[in-house]
Amino acid sequence: MESLRASIEGSDADARESALLAVSQLPASAGRAAEPYLLPLVPALLDRAADKAGPARDAAAAASVAVARSLCPHAAEMVLPVLFAHTDAAKKWQVREAALRMLAAVSEVAPRQVAALLPEIVPLIATLMVDPREQVKAAAVDAGVASYHLVGNRDIEHLVDDLLHCVARPEEVSDVVGKLSATTFVQVGGAAGGAGVVRARVRAGGGPGGARGAGL
Repeated sequence: MESLRASIEGSDADARESALLAVSQLPASAGRAAEPYLLPLVPALLDRAADKAGPARDAAAAASVAVARSLCPHAAEMVLPVLFAHTDAAKKWQVREAALRMLAAVSEVAPRQVAALLPEIVPLIATLMVDPREQVKAAAVDAGVASYHLVGNRDIEHLVDDLLHCVARPEEVSDVVGKLSATTFVQVGGAAGGAGVVRARVRAGGGPGGARGAGL
């Protein structure tokens, strides 16, 4: 694995591409046995999503998603902070996009772990949905769809898409707040987490006359 890392981080574009393609195949060929070796490579995979060489860039994107989809829930929980860090505005837009694609994939394999971090994920997605790059916006929507629906509260499941998309359409915030106000919360399990997500989500999308004005 050290040779793979060296190639991924090296100056030879062809070697980078070959190493990244090899990493993308490891989950299928080695299964969970490869997991302890793949996890430390995630930061390098994400950084190579902005590689100057197109083939290496594409290989990095494929490898990162392949790794994400192969993780067990415990490993997925470990990788989530890495993904959050790589959505930082200081990162290149391709890196932010790749981190969001990985987050969407992790949401599929570790729903409970992702749901537990929704209070952090919700404002993160809100910020990235108004990113200057359209590719990042699209990836943020996909990650939001994959993660927001893990809220685990049937009382607000019908509002999840509204909560997600009102970021891009601020004029709809008041309408969403009205729907929330008309919602009767009856579910016990997941209610606290769901309420926290709603507050965070509406705060992210609201202005003085919107969610903040509603006192959520």
